[in-house]
Amino acid sequence: MFDGLKAWLWTHLKMLTGIFISTMLLKSGGIIGKIFGTLGLAFVTYKYVMPEVKGLLLQYASGLSTEVYNLITYTKFDVFMCLIISAVATKLASNLMVGKVGT
Repeated sequence: MFDGLKAWLWTHLKMLTGIFISTMLLKSGGIIGKIFGTLGLAFVTYKYVMPEVKGLLLQYASGLSTEVYNLITYTKFDVFMCLIISAVATKLASNLMVGKVGT
């Protein structure tokens, strides 16, 4: 009784699945490239920029009093600032890689 309906639904389901998969394959190349590019930039800035900035921040913070310096290192405020600066550097590098200048 429902054999004709099942065949019709199966045919259209296969067609819609094929359209969805082919569309995703066509569109996903740019998205995946942007994701991996941004992840690579984030890794590089975190691995190589963060220690330099952390050293610079600790150098400036070493002129503070002992109590304030201990508070900064105990609360990991220097790591927080390095992560923020690393995120800003990654965003700027990502914008330059994509071609947006000035944002």
